[in-house]
Amino acid sequence: MTCLNNTGFREYIFKKLSKVVRHDFDGIFMDNIQMGQIGIPSFDTPPFVFAGCACTHCNRMFRHVSGEAIPVDFSQNASLAQQYLDFRANCTTSFIREAAQIVHKSKMQFGSNSFDPALDTHTLLGTDIEEIANYQDYLL
Repeated sequence: MTCLNNTGFREYIFKKLSKVVRHDFDGIFMDNIQMGQIGIPSFDTPPFVFAGCACTHCNRMFRHVSGEAIPVDFSQNASLAQQYLDFRANCTTSFIREAAQIVHKSKMQFGSNSFDPALDTHTLLGTDIEEIANYQDYLL
């Protein structure tokens, strides 16, 4: 499974990155880093359907930080839904931070595409643009 919280997936991606940075490149660009299903936008509230990932890894991690299961219907508990959306953005940031550290160790630039920063990427994509900008040399 390609979940950002799946340890096997993370190991696979970071191992590949560690090999790629041995070559003579100026930098590494990773496209479309997001965590799970894209949220269906609503104008005033979080998505009214589930957005994100509810795999075993995410459920275990979310239960550890919240004491709750990942909500499957965001309209039932707005507070828990927001807590999950924050968790999701934090997980994406963690993945990007670790990828950037691997690339930067090799004195290369690192960047990613986080879709349209004019949108609410935190809710729709699980990306905190301002936070991930701290770890990247460029952001598309």
